[in-house]
Amino acid sequence: MIDNPSSKTKAEAFAEEPDRFVDSHTLIFAIARTPEGMGCLCNPKDTDEARRVMVFSNMELSKKIMILEAKAKQSKIIPAPGGIMNAVRSGMFHRKGRPS
Repeated sequence: MIDNPSSKTKAEAFAEEPDRFVDSHTLIFAIARTPEGMGCLCNPKDTDEARRVMVFSNMELSKKIMILEAKAKQSKIIPAPGGIMNAVRSGMFHRKGRPS
C-alpha cells in the first residue's frame, strides 16, 4: 500500500471526495510514489502530443524547483560582529583624500 497520511481506504476516500480522483484514461503522463519507488504512466496519442507533454512538464517542474530553492534560501545571513562587511561599512578601508 502507498503511504497514506490518513487511515482511509481508497474506497472510503473516493466516497468522501470523488472529485479528487482522476480517470486514468484521461491522463497523458503521470508519476506516482509507489512502495518500489516512482511509477510512471505515459500514454500520448502521437509524437506531437508527446513532445508537447515533455516541454510542458519540464517547464512546470523547473518552476517548482525554482520555488522550492527560493524557499530554502530564505534564511537570513547575519554578519558576524567585527567581520569584514562591518569594517567595509564603517569606512575602515577608505583612503584619505578620496571622497566617500
